[in-house]
Amino acid sequence: MIRRSVQFLCLLLLLTGLVPPLPRTVQAQQHTANAQVEELLRTLSVERKVGQLFSVSFYGSDAAKNSDIARLITDNYIGGVQLSATRGNFSNTLQIGQQIALLTNNLQTLAASAPASEAITNTLANSITLVTPDTPPTQTNTSSASDVFIPLLISVSQDGISSPHTESSLGLTPIPTEFALGATWKPEHAEAVGHAVGEELAQIGINVLIGPVLDVADNPKSSVSGDSGTRVFGGDPFWVSKFGAAYVAGVRRGSGNNVAVVPRNFPGLGSSDRSVAEEIPTVQKSLDQLKQIDMVPFFAVTQIDPSNESTADGLLVSHIRYRGFQGNIRASTRPVSFDATAYQALLTLPQIGPWRAAGGVTFSDVLGSRSVRRFYDPLETTFNGRQIAQDAFVAGNDVLLLGDFGLTDDWPQQFETIQDTVQYFQSKYRDDRAFAARVDDALRRILNLKLRLYGGRFDLQEAKVDPRAAAQIAPNTQVIAAIAKDSMTLLSPDLRDLRAVLPSAPANGESIVFITDDRLIQQCPTCPSYPAIDPNSMRDTALALYGPQ
Repeated sequence: MIRRSVQFLCLLLLLTGLVPPLPRTVQAQQHTANAQVEELLRTLSVERKVGQLFSVSFYGSDAAKNSDIARLITDNYIGGVQLSATRGNFSNTLQIGQQIALLTNNLQTLAASAPASEAITNTLANSITLVTPDTPPTQTNTSSASDVFIPLLISVSQDGISSPHTESSLGLTPIPTEFALGATWKPEHAEAVGHAVGEELAQIGINVLIGPVLDVADNPKSSVSGDSGTRVFGGDPFWVSKFGAAYVAGVRRGSGNNVAVVPRNFPGLGSSDRSVAEEIPTVQKSLDQLKQIDMVPFFAVTQIDPSNESTADGLLVSHIRYRGFQGNIRASTRPVSFDATAYQALLTLPQIGPWRAAGGVTFSDVLGSRSVRRFYDPLETTFNGRQIAQDAFVAGNDVLLLGDFGLTDDWPQQFETIQDTVQYFQSKYRDDRAFAARVDDALRRILNLKLRLYGGRFDLQEAKVDPRAAAQIAPNTQVIAAIAKDSMTLLSPDLRDLRAVLPSAPANGESIVFITDDRLIQQCPTCPSYPAIDPNSMRDTALALYGPQ
């Protein structure tokens, strides 16, 4: 019923001219992709269908055939993996590019190890044409779609250089915080950074960026743990929209459309009063208020004009509840990521509905966060993975992020919970027709997204990257230097009083004291620590520019 309503809404918008019709070439491309997806749906096993819904986190960098992550990919057909330095998947060294490239290659190879063949070609027929290593160039092999290689969605977050909100700060371009970008008042800087991020992620085998953050800090609260701090572009929805759209366009151009962009935290955490990782926040805003402020940046990246490169591939939906959502100030929603009524009210808005109907993919926020555990059991004595994943999926999330998915940090227990949840979904698919239809609906969007990322053809060699090229990535320091210069902001004193309060230049023989950050960053318990800033960098730069030489 909901899907019919969305389709009717899109048809109405097209007829009234509010949404321009797609060009014929784009329509033809979509028709081809849709035919491929429908053929896959017709022949994929239940296990393969269900596995595509899940993106899992794991500990360590071991992706050997007997590893836990290998078992999840080859036995449970998991469709996605989240990488993180905090879980020891990689360490921040100058060789980080090659490190991640080797890991992503291993993960994609695992996804291809269960199937008998390595590639699927474009098809409109009732069978899938496969290219296998031993097939002569003039000959094709027709096989079941259950045998095909379907690439993994390998995702990472990249919110800026300040720990712990980034996954890399050595070896790759040191990404400025969103707040630093906003301080430049130049959206072209956001596009340049997005371009660098997209280019580098594509080179190391990452095909999903969870970001940028599109929260609007209209009421910053620096004294509470839920404050967004420097992770937002600013407090004005117009400017956050401009910077967010430019960033998305930059990632897509830099990656050659090989990296999916999934902005977060829909429908907006800008007014949160606590950390969403620790406890479910409650925001006192109605849907109308959200549409006026918090959701404006998301509207800017959910336009379906095919010529608009700032269109996001997906949205990450946050665990946040709203009081007065439908106007009753005494009524609160569940966390919107688990509330089917509130979720669908958001997805069927005129600004979101056409994007959703055109294939926009929804991602849940991490389903094993402490806030979720405490919501389902305030005493934190139980963790019902089946119920949590089912509620999130039925509410409207297509891809379920199973990070920290257990009662404790104990990985063996999390691994068991993930397997149990996947198997429960398989059983539910076989026994519940409505649930099966919901799975197929989500799967259409997921498979279409993967086909877009890989040019309409699933091929293991296309999914893998060159580790040698990844090792040669040179951080784009010129772009970052220009942003640092333009983002410099004088808070006090007033510009008119600056000359009067500045001390006189140091005389010959006088000493200068440099005060700098001496924190050490350690991304994971076993990762080597390194300085946030080289303690001597400011001194050395001053000497290089103004010293005796």
